[in-house]
Amino acid sequence: MRRFFRMVPFLEIEDHQTLRLNGKFTIGKIGERAVSLRLAPYAMTLEGEAVQVEEIGDEAALITFDRLDRLTLIRTRDHADG
Repeated sequence: MRRFFRMVPFLEIEDHQTLRLNGKFTIGKIGERAVSLRLAPYAMTLEGEAVQVEEIGDEAALITFDRLDRLTLIRTRDHADG
């Protein structure tokens, strides 16, 4: 498939065990059961069993987990429109 427009940020969850993230983000916390990220204008938290950051780069991350229990995505005030 050919993409004509750049789709960033891009978030994909595969088989409820792998999360791929492309775009600018910052990592807040990495723990055994949770990872928190900031993707302006959003804050995201992943909670589950055996959460692991497999790969991380300037604009890409691969996070795996045995079981995803909760994914929270909140629009933050500091980046809200208008």
